[in-house]
Amino acid sequence: MIRPLRNRPLSQRLLSGMVAGLIVGLLLGIVIAVRINQVNESLHTPYMQGQLKLHLAAIYSILMLIPGLIVGLLVLGRQQKISLIAHGIVVLLALVAFYYGRNRLSIHLFSHSGSLRWLVEILGAAGWVAVCWLFYKIGVFLEMRFRGWITRIILIITVVLLVMSVVQILKPSPVTAKTTNPPVLPEPKENVKVAVIGIDGAWWDIIDPLMKEGRMPAFQSMVDRGVRAHCQTLLPTFSPRIWTTIATGKVPEKHQITSFRICTFPITGVVLPLTKIPASFWEFNQMLGTDIRMTPINSTFRMSEAVWNILSDAGVFVGVMNWWASYPAEPVLGYTVSDHALYNKALKIVMGEDIAGDPRSVFPPHLLPELEVLVVDPMRIPIDSVARFIHFETAQDRDWYLNTKDYRVSDEDSEAAMFKFSYPEDVTMVRAALHLLKTKGQPDFFAIYLDGLDSMEHLYLPYHFHEQHGDMLKPENIARLKDLVKEYYVYVDEVLNQFLKTLDPNTIVIVVSDHGFDQKLYPGGIYNHANAPPGVLLIAGSGIKQGEMITNASVKDVTPTILNMFGLPVGRDMDGRVLTEIFDREEVPVTWVETYDTEVREPGRGAPSQIDDAINERLRALGYVR
Repeated sequence: MIRPLRNRPLSQRLLSGMVAGLIVGLLLGIVIAVRINQVNESLHTPYMQGQLKLHLAAIYSILMLIPGLIVGLLVLGRQQKISLIAHGIVVLLALVAFYYGRNRLSIHLFSHSGSLRWLVEILGAAGWVAVCWLFYKIGVFLEMRFRGWITRIILIITVVLLVMSVVQILKPSPVTAKTTNPPVLPEPKENVKVAVIGIDGAWWDIIDPLMKEGRMPAFQSMVDRGVRAHCQTLLPTFSPRIWTTIATGKVPEKHQITSFRICTFPITGVVLPLTKIPASFWEFNQMLGTDIRMTPINSTFRMSEAVWNILSDAGVFVGVMNWWASYPAEPVLGYTVSDHALYNKALKIVMGEDIAGDPRSVFPPHLLPELEVLVVDPMRIPIDSVARFIHFETAQDRDWYLNTKDYRVSDEDSEAAMFKFSYPEDVTMVRAALHLLKTKGQPDFFAIYLDGLDSMEHLYLPYHFHEQHGDMLKPENIARLKDLVKEYYVYVDEVLNQFLKTLDPNTIVIVVSDHGFDQKLYPGGIYNHANAPPGVLLIAGSGIKQGEMITNASVKDVTPTILNMFGLPVGRDMDGRVLTEIFDREEVPVTWVETYDTEVREPGRGAPSQIDDAINERLRALGYVR
């Protein structure tokens, strides 16, 4: 109802401003959630999308009460021709348009203005104020012209979106089919040993030239006596989802490890997997890690049995090292060293905090003290052993490396930081794996994941391809870092050779990577793999063809093929296939069960650990998250 009062009471204006803020906040929260859903494939079910919409609607409705009060205090009452609430909604919508529009322009346009950045920022903001003022005037005109219908339309839209979000969460979330009884399995084949060596980011485009130079003899020996393939990957190429697909034979929508991080909302405790938040939503980014707890994805979110679970249940002795999203470590017949184990010394130096070993990071827990003595301190690695990766021509070069302390600092004087703190982690995990293989004996199934190569490629491929980017890089850093990536591939070959010498000669060895890399520089001066070039698949050992190349191999095929090697059936709900063409026999029988996922798993939960902040910083430094 239109009230032609000259001086509306303050209490009425404040109440109307709060109501307007509540309405705009509800709508704003849902719209922001829709945008976040668009850029996060990890929110792959309507249930999760509805949860995010309702939570952000609640959060933003509370946040918008504050500008609503300010608008009620300073603005409402001056426009006498429309109702207070309607005027408040129009004003707040104009302010929201200015705020997010200016953020987006600043990030995508103004930030590329070089030395004129601040002048362009000021002029751009002034111009955008004029646009939003026009938007406000149009809104007021429409509200007057249609006698309150604009407000009613906004209310109807808000209510409809809220109801749709409620309906989304009331629908049961789809889960992998469960049966009441576990499948009846044959006895696994005897005298079969399989070892999987996962190397994040391994790429034939670099391996092949190095093999031709004779610098990767271990890879060459496996190529000569085994089968190789370009391993098709998944989009988007986020490591947790791909490595869990490798370990389950299922697409992420089934195993539900879909992101790097999970966000736990306050009060409700609802946990949602999120990787990307548009930078223009500054206030939401500020809430992450404070009001909204942010932790790395963990094993409780995996809704499918991994290959080591299946083999362990079948009586196969297993050993698993450092696999993505394996924390907390799961009980198995054998041992699990999760992706949160043995990094405390390196992370203590980076984060400046004392980080104790976590007994949940290893199964059985009593292995942890035995392995912790093998942890390599990054500050104690002799610089002469680093010289194989980084060229030190002068004392200044050596000081530049020795004084590097933190990969959270993004400048050209800290370029060696990612190497300095990632290389020791690979060395540590390899030492721990070889120790267990020698002291505990080789398990029937062994798997290790190494992530150092991926870190090197993200940060140092610009130097590997320095001819293309020379004008963007410091000449002295090119001289120091130009061979780092190649030398790290050679180091990985040496690691493979160590495993080949330690493992039983009849072991079937599978080397697999999740992706290659795009040959272009991304914003931030790093290389990435958004276009998903294929990764590496290399299989050699007893019963495998020699010197062959196969096609149509995928990260989904690793687990079904391993199960077949042990004489176990493949789950019909798996999305991969048995790579029958790799075997040196004419017929490769494949048997089936409906599913191995016979037990209902509890919903994923946040599992905070002492190294969460350090993992988040690493992901940020690699460009995976902001």
